[in-house]
Amino acid sequence: REARDMLATLEPFSLEEISAGLTAVGEKHTTNGKAGPFLGQMRLAVTGQQVSPPLFESVVALGRVRGGERLDQILALFA
Repeated sequence: REARDMLATLEPFSLEEISAGLTAVGEKHTTNGKAGPFLGQMRLAVTGQQVSPPLFESVVALGRVRGGERLDQILALFA
């Protein structure tokens, strides 16, 4: 939810800001301070694949609305 909210309000919605924002969220919510596992789960949520084009570029390509919709679909599964 934190990543979804961050992406919904991120300005500018750019590759650099998305990268920094998602990495910060991932580092915040891990026991070892490394964002890798979180970013892997984000990739799966955004693209539907574990192996795909890079996550941050995928979010940029999808755009704020479509990327957010995909995250909303995943979050609804856990509600």
